[in-house]
Amino acid sequence: MLRLLIPIALFLGLAAPAHAEDPYFPDLAFFPRDRDLNEIVVDLKAVHLRAMKEPSLWKLSQQDLGATAYRFLWLATGQHPISLRLERVGEDYLLHVARHDGPPGLTAGRPDLDRWIKVDAQPAQKIIAQLDASKFWTAPVEVKESRGIGDGDVLLLEGAKGGRYHVITRAGSTAGESYKAFGRSLIELADLPDALRAWDEYRREDRRMPGYRPDPPETEDLGDPGPQEE
Repeated sequence: MLRLLIPIALFLGLAAPAHAEDPYFPDLAFFPRDRDLNEIVVDLKAVHLRAMKEPSLWKLSQQDLGATAYRFLWLATGQHPISLRLERVGEDYLLHVARHDGPPGLTAGRPDLDRWIKVDAQPAQKIIAQLDASKFWTAPVEVKESRGIGDGDVLLLEGAKGGRYHVITRAGSTAGESYKAFGRSLIELADLPDALRAWDEYRREDRRMPGYRPDPPETEDLGDPGPQEE
């Protein structure tokens, strides 16, 4: 598999990134019935994407109907947040690898990794096809099974393709194996051996948990309905 580091200057002009101030997610994407809870979830994700100067794939999907881009954000206890964005640019596929040196909470550090990698079309298309063949595009954005899990790791997966956009977030221990395979594939392509070792250790812990299921339920969590009017 041929992978080449791409100078950022060569990428500029190939794809027009969304403005940094663009919202990352559709309104009330995570909890349609609870704006306060939704904003908490948005803040927990957007603070890291913003720190890594990542564009909004939601806005990209609206502005460029031909865009194909997928992003994996990994927030794990004891690890620096990592964003891996796989994009098709013409006939090429590029992987943007970004990381900051802060914790995976509500604060962000300084970017300490920002590079582009050219990925061969065959492995890139295979990774995308495997995710597209999963439940990703129709899966609930937030699931009850992930709520209340404060330790471990969190996965955020986004896709923008043919004018469509979808996002899901899961606790690593409650995520399906197809989502985990997508994340691992991108970490492997990014050539991040320390992150890959940490990822594999998290997944070994998952399999040791009582009641572990490769394809767990995905019960939609619409959020709390809030106070009822009399």
